[in-house]
Amino acid sequence: MPRFALALAVCAALLSACSSYSTPMSKPAQPNGKPVFITLQVESHLNKYYRTIGGGRSGAFAVSDKGTVGFYAYCQAITCRDEVSFSRTALQGCEARAHSPCTILAVGRSVRQSYMTYKEAEEKGLLAKANP
Repeated sequence: MPRFALALAVCAALLSACSSYSTPMSKPAQPNGKPVFITLQVESHLNKYYRTIGGGRSGAFAVSDKGTVGFYAYCQAITCRDEVSFSRTALQGCEARAHSPCTILAVGRSVRQSYMTYKEAEEKGLLAKANP
């Protein structure tokens, strides 16, 4: 019986580890302003970032101007030194991968730049207006 319970616990842990990152635990409020459009892959990466910092960790998420590359940096320890700049690290990582300028999308759970996926923008008819 104990082996069965252990096997069940292992299966539950594996299933939770393999769950998708398609939606965050709770979507943070976004500021007003013109949104940056992001791909579904970048949105998935952003949601993974929110889950990663969900336990009270510090961090920052940067996205390329085209919305096709996202990169985040966060504190892996419970407490981090104040001189650590997650925003700078996230920007540098994003720009190195995108080979173009990036902007900070979120710091902690605070959204600094409004965003929506290309799919959402297309459904709302915004892509035709943004890209004539």
